Amino acid sequence: MTRAAAVGETRVGCEPALTRSFPWLFPRFFVAAILLGTVACASTGPKNGASVQGSSPGPGETPARRTLVIAVGGEPGSIATRTLVQSGGGRQFSTKIFNAQLGLLDDRAQPVPQLAASLPQLNSDSWRVFADGRMETTYRLRPNLAWHDGSPLTADDFVFAWRVFSHPEVGGAGTPPLAAMSEVLAPEPLTLMIRWSAPHPDAGALASRDREFPPLPRHILLNDLEEGGAATIANHAYWAREFVGAGPYRLERWDPGSFIEASAFQRYALGTPSVGRIKIMFANDSNAIVANVLAGEVQAVMEVGDLGREQLLTLRRDWEARGKGKVLRESREWGATHFQLRPEFVSPSALLDSRVRKALAHSLDKQALNDVLYEGEGTPATSMFSPLSAFGQAADVSAVKYPYDVQRSEQLMADAGHQRGLDGLFAGPSGERLSAELKTNAGPTSEAEVLIMANGWRQAGFAIQESVLPAALSRNAEVRATFPSMFTYTSTPGDLGMVEFVQRRIPTAENRWLGGNRAGWSDPRYEVLAASFNTTLDQNERQRQVTQMVAIFTEALPANSLFFRTSTVAYVAGLQGPTSVASESNVGWNVHTWVLQ
Repeated sequence: MTRAAAVGETRVGCEPALTRSFPWLFPRFFVAAILLGTVACASTGPKNGASVQGSSPGPGETPARRTLVIAVGGEPGSIATRTLVQSGGGRQFSTKIFNAQLGLLDDRAQPVPQLAASLPQLNSDSWRVFADGRMETTYRLRPNLAWHDGSPLTADDFVFAWRVFSHPEVGGAGTPPLAAMSEVLAPEPLTLMIRWSAPHPDAGALASRDREFPPLPRHILLNDLEEGGAATIANHAYWAREFVGAGPYRLERWDPGSFIEASAFQRYALGTPSVGRIKIMFANDSNAIVANVLAGEVQAVMEVGDLGREQLLTLRRDWEARGKGKVLRESREWGATHFQLRPEFVSPSALLDSRVRKALAHSLDKQALNDVLYEGEGTPATSMFSPLSAFGQAADVSAVKYPYDVQRSEQLMADAGHQRGLDGLFAGPSGERLSAELKTNAGPTSEAEVLIMANGWRQAGFAIQESVLPAALSRNAEVRATFPSMFTYTSTPGDLGMVEFVQRRIPTAENRWLGGNRAGWSDPRYEVLAASFNTTLDQNERQRQVTQMVAIFTEALPANSLFFRTSTVAYVAGLQGPTSVASESNVGWNVHTWVLQ
């Protein structure tokens, strides 16, 4: 029995006859049918909690008092920036509007002050670096800060947050940025001081994704910590229905499975938001989302990752083209095909030869994939850095490119000792056919993507079988890490994704299969650069390190970059403020300045 059969996976077949009717694979209409079906197939009425009341202004109602209705692709597990337990799918936009931190990242992923009056500057009294590598950063908070319940927010709330997040029962002390913090002090109510045991590049703002250091309301959680410990706090309703933050909007009502209502926080650090109320609708059905947008019942769509090709085209043709609104595509996740490089798991072993991996890369027509899957609007990836990311240009300079070139692919296979047989498929010196599995996670776009890829590779001479990992197994860390050949999936882009490809992040039985380096790849040069990158403070030097690491990674090719999976952002013409942002940032970073006409 194969590993796929053993874990209950499903295999997807293909129709060879169809490949002859399309110059690359098969007709566009067939691919569209594979993806999601069409909007016409949807029910005429909204569903899945997406039905909402319109927000047209009533008699005498000013635009500032109108409710901005936003559909998001699912309910967040928590609206806290950082939680103590796994809380399910996070929604960055929902998190952004309820929380505030020392700083936040603007549309270009540059840090700007939020709760802090100004951010520490390297090599000044506010950011001191000592000869032994220790650091000390000092943050001056804005005066008169408050929590949503009106209680004062002071530096003591950050000290309390450090105490909670680094508590032994929580297990977060070893995660960034806590791992590098040795002490957090509040010498004055408006002065926060952090002492660091090692250099930490993000110490200036502490706002990078997955590396935030938010304050916690000491007046709400202190007694629970002292009486019941961190376990009691972890189960506190504060993390969900009774959340109290300091962001631009305060929680008014949370109807599980349906919506969240919020009102503008008049004491927000950067000023009272222009839009008086926001209603966040949880909508998993992409057809219902589009129907509500077209009906005018939803004014904005945020973080809908897999809206669907036909649904997106409907918004483009029937809404944006008529001047009703604007559609943006945010690059959120890095999509790539990862090769299994551990001898104990890999099959076929030929994938351990970089020439074979490069041959596969050269025989993949990404432009055709883009045309069919994304109507030519996808963002092709050459590395884990998107063009709009903070290090995007540096990465593109050194990334080894693999343009579609079947002849080059065949030459690389010949160099590796593989020739096409009578059946047109590559076989090794012993005559054994090079047969490999291409796995993906369940999902309309993902499944269509690997179906197209596998068909293209078969035409190029590779015996590829598709395999879909069922949703029930998608959280099984061992199954995810022990794929036999190739696994196409999305993961964190940018520098956070780049530093995952080190030996200590290889999933093993000893570490309970945790870690993002599922390919099992390591390179001594890359290891040295990654360790240095994590502690380098000079931004110019970090740019050079990214350039070198991307060059090593793309030359070795443990993963072949495909596209940056995008999140759909759509908003009516009367909403001013949302713009395209870098992949490290979030479209809601300036939500307090949005204006709804």
